[in-house]
Order: sequence, then structure tokens, then C-alpha cells
Amino acid sequence: MTTVHKALQHSGLLDGRRRVVSLGALVVTADPAEILATYSLGSCLGIIMRDDIHGVSGLLHAVLPRKEGTAPSKRPDAWFVEEGVETLLAAMLENGADRRAVTVKAAGGAHPMEMKGRAVGAENVRALGSVLARLRFDLVASDFGGVDPRTLIHDTGSGRTSVVVLGEEQPL
Repeated sequence: MTTVHKALQHSGLLDGRRRVVSLGALVVTADPAEILATYSLGSCLGIIMRDDIHGVSGLLHAVLPRKEGTAPSKRPDAWFVEEGVETLLAAMLENGADRRAVTVKAAGGAHPMEMKGRAVGAENVRALGSVLARLRFDLVASDFGGVDPRTLIHDTGSGRTSVVVLGEEQPL
């Protein structure tokens, strides 16, 4: 069963197997036939949560570190790292994941450009570290920094995650 979070209005299946997660969106699924993917992770973060025991996987594509301190907007919680991780975890648990079995991987946080003098990629990575510490999760694998955008791909059947940078795919 796949649960598409309400923030996922712009995400969808490409070919019946690959579910593309767009900016500020997340997906949680227990369908072993799906591939979760998000593209063009520059300063954004792609965050994978996985419960191998129950076969539940989730992917979040977060754009900014946190809601607090940003101009009021109608952006969903998934737009923000801190709120998005909390929302992703809640959706994982709602779909049968056991919190004790959940692992976290992430990629992105590049510095392709500065936004108004901000290093948004680095801020996103710090926000992820902060929310994971608060929730008492470790980051088991990551690929952060640099200037090149990344693609994050997660096979829900095998639990394997990979990152593609400049056409080269590497396991994460």
C-alpha cells in the first residue's frame, strides 16, 4: 500500500514503478515494486527513511531548513527539513513502520549558488542533524556538499539507495 502525503500534488508515478517526489513533497510506501526518486538536489535535501523489517520506505524532498524565521507562506511542512522529517516519520509510523527499525539516509546540501548571501545547502544539512538528534536518529549514510546536483533513488523492494552525480551512480 502506498500513502501519498497531501503535499504530493505534483509527484506521481512515471512508469508504474518509479515514483518521482517533487520539491516540498514526500511519499511513504510499503509496495516492494516501487522505486522512489527525486531529481535536481542542489541545496535541497533528499531524505530516505526505511524500515527493513516491515518493508516501509519514505522519501522527502526538502527545500529550506525550517519554517521558523521564513516569511509566512502556504508551503507544506514537507518544504522544510525540520518539519518535513517529523512529517515523514509520522507517515512512516502510520504505514506500519517500527520507529526502532527506521534508518535514515540523505543526499544533497550542495552549494550551486548562494541565495541572498545564505549557504542554504549547509543550513539544510545542519537542520537535518538537529532534527535527527532531537528525534534520536542517526544518519547511516549521506552524500552532502559540492556544487553538482544529485539524483536520489531508492528501491523499496531491496532497500538499496543510490545517488547519481554527473551521470555516475553510486550506492549510498
